[in-house]
Amino acid sequence: MNGILDAAAAVLMLLGAGFVLVAAIGVARLPDIFIRMHAATKAGVVGVGLLLLGVALSFDEAGAWVRVLPAIVFLIVTTPIAAHALARAAYCAGAQLWPGTFADELSEVIPRRVQRLDAGRPQADEREPASADPARQKTASEVDPMTILPFDGRSTAERHMPATMRTRPDTGLRRLLVGLVSGDAGRIAIDQAVRLARETGAELVGLSMVDVPAARRVGAVPLGAMHYARRLSEHRLHEARDKAADVVSAFEVAAAAAGVRYEVRHEEGDPRTLLADASGSFDLVAMPAYGWESDGAEPNGPGLDPLLAAGVRPLLTGTPARREVRHVLLVHDLSQRAGQTVRWFGQTRLWPNATIHVAGIGDAKPTMDATLEEAAAYLGAHGYAAEAIGPMPQSSVAADPLADLPFRCDVAIIANAGSGGRLQRLQADPGRRLRDARCTLVLG
Repeated sequence: MNGILDAAAAVLMLLGAGFVLVAAIGVARLPDIFIRMHAATKAGVVGVGLLLLGVALSFDEAGAWVRVLPAIVFLIVTTPIAAHALARAAYCAGAQLWPGTFADELSEVIPRRVQRLDAGRPQADEREPASADPARQKTASEVDPMTILPFDGRSTAERHMPATMRTRPDTGLRRLLVGLVSGDAGRIAIDQAVRLARETGAELVGLSMVDVPAARRVGAVPLGAMHYARRLSEHRLHEARDKAADVVSAFEVAAAAAGVRYEVRHEEGDPRTLLADASGSFDLVAMPAYGWESDGAEPNGPGLDPLLAAGVRPLLTGTPARREVRHVLLVHDLSQRAGQTVRWFGQTRLWPNATIHVAGIGDAKPTMDATLEEAAAYLGAHGYAAEAIGPMPQSSVAADPLADLPFRCDVAIIANAGSGGRLQRLQADPGRRLRDARCTLVLG
């Protein structure tokens, strides 16, 4: 009999140790606090309970059972309560949810604080003094619990106010998206977007992105070095999140100083896909000319061609205008997409006080003249002072497309960017890249 009890006790203790091991692995490997707590409580209680039963069987005494059974009952009763209290506290404090979470049923039930990308960084309200204007203060009800960086410069009442009740300049630009990218080019894009939002009254949304595929790409891994490769990947991902938090801070400061209505979103994944998914809800997207990898002074990003190919149009880039925009060059290649860009520009009424000079690219001279005149007439019907200036000089296309113009170009609109041919050379010639342009650029 003792042999059977000892064998049963050994089996129970081995099973209990196995459950405890599974719980420990879950705590170490699962992605967020809520899933880790699930592993720790369920597997932990089962494992400890089996261990206690094994101990009681091995002693085979009434006194052991008197101690073990109340301990098991205590575990079963108190562990769910403690886990619920800890999970609620973590949720209210803003603990980060696993990016794969697709539903948050507590979002309308429990108020939730904003959790920064790095927990040691102060909150936005700690870095900036509270605004005296109640409409500029941020309340807990404005926080979207499913995003990491959900800031909005408007009050709840203003966010739901009908558009006709808001004071706006006479412009069709309502929503402006800016990709938040580190480096000098990223700061230029932020300044450009903030300035345009201030001039037009548009709602400004900053999209903070972490390129997870690039961060996890560590190259060839030698045999036996997979553990170090994973550590390197996690380190690079952490660094990318730190950079994203720094760029968000700079964006907040710039937007708050300009007094524009703003919001920040954070996404992780492939930036091209993230921007393509988000751009459909905005009138204009501002990006650095080097793309989403503009870190540092040297060009190392993919450029804007992948975004144009993914349908992220129109794109605002280049150098911000240092004065009032007076002359806008619109380059038309006689294509249907160029016509769509003309309609977009006419309806948004950007830079309404500027003179619009419509120039053409192509060999069909009679068709070009008629198309340019129609484009100028359309813009004139929408309140612009517009003129057709004929084809761009061939010498300018090959070298500096803006050098020989009879006016100082403040903004150049490439109506069909990325189309190839002569128009492609305006923004991608190896001798004069689009990213080196000396004026504001809009790529349609």
